[in-house]
Parts: sequence; structure tokens; C-alpha cells
Amino acid sequence: MFLNNNISEKQIVKLIEKLLNSKVTKILGRRVRLFCLETSLNILSNKNPKLLTAEILHQILGESLVFIKDTNVKIRELASSLLLSLAKHYKIRSKFACLINQIIAGLACSEPYFQSGSITALNRIIYEHSVDVIIIRNYQKLFTLNLY
Repeated sequence: MFLNNNISEKQIVKLIEKLLNSKVTKILGRRVRLFCLETSLNILSNKNPKLLTAEILHQILGESLVFIKDTNVKIRELASSLLLSLAKHYKIRSKFACLINQIIAGLACSEPYFQSGSITALNRIIYEHSVDVIIIRNYQKLFTLNLY
């Protein structure tokens, strides 16, 4: 959590927006960025989830999908942790299937890197939330191949 407990929810939203709109290439910057995103997501998810708009949640998901395939192990771990915090947010609000849909939509991307990120994210979600993935049975047809 933040050391300063006096930070307002609006300031956290501004922080998230600044983090999502900045371009960070250095490893140290990516670590701090992912940590701040996860911490902000957890705070807002608990205190005022209405501030987490669909646009912000999509951007956070995009960040986790990009960095979940990073070459640095610590960055991948932070991205996985961010993804799991996002899954917790969706699960509490009974929108877990919506998150699965968004991750599956990443498979339609034309870039193999993002497709691979979506597969990795989906694997991680299924591994960590196997009890909750009963919902995915509705999507079973998406994973079958028509060979005929």
C-alpha cells in the first residue's frame, strides 16, 4: 500500500491515468509502474470501485497482457500479480466471465506477441481460479478445433 494514507481516491485515479498514458522502457520503471497500478487497483477496488471505469480496467488488462510475456522474470511476476488483482476485482463484482471474454478477445489480435500474452494470461487465470472457471464451460466451443 501507499505510505501516505492521505492520498485521495481522485489522486489515485489521476496516478493510474498518468501511468497508463506514459511510455516506460526501462526495467526499473516497469516494476514501479506495475506495482503502482496493482496497488491503485486494489485500493480503488476496495474503497470506491465506481472510479475504476471500463476504460481504465481495459487499459490495466492491456498492460498486464503486454508485460506478462516480458523477458524479465520479475516483470512477468508483477504482471501476473496485476492480472490476478484484476481477476479479484471482477470476481467480487460477479463479472468474472467478462474478464475471461476480454482475455479471449486478445486471441483475435493480429500480433503473435499479444496472442501469446492472452494465452499466458488465460492459463494463469485458469490455474489460480480453477473453481471459478466453471463459467468457462460456456466458452468451450471457442477452444475446440473443427478439423473437418
